[in-house]
Amino acid sequence: AQQAAKLIKTLNSEGLVECGLAPPLRPTLAAGLDKLPVKQRLHNLQNFISSFEYNHTNDQYFNVRKASIRPPGGGVDGVSPLNRPLARVMDTAKNIIRTALPIKCIEAVFLGIYLTA
Repeated sequence: AQQAAKLIKTLNSEGLVECGLAPPLRPTLAAGLDKLPVKQRLHNLQNFISSFEYNHTNDQYFNVRKASIRPPGGGVDGVSPLNRPLARVMDTAKNIIRTALPIKCIEAVFLGIYLTA
């Protein structure tokens, strides 16, 4: 196992492909989605989200917390101060698409919100 790890570290991208260790394909959206009927559009969006690899690690690649910091003074009118603005959810979704790293379920939800907004 240690020899294999050393070998992998010394290979360039072509060498990794020759060993069957190519990176996963980058997810791509079909062109002209806005012209498709809703049912077909949703099917294409589901396929796009499903094409992301699943993150089986304990690492979280994206910030999916409700909020980064708690504002001083707490909430107003019973509304939690930890609500994450929709704009931040959309920014995270754009980052997920841009980086194409493996995702977990909550990131798939973020993508669904972004792609159907």
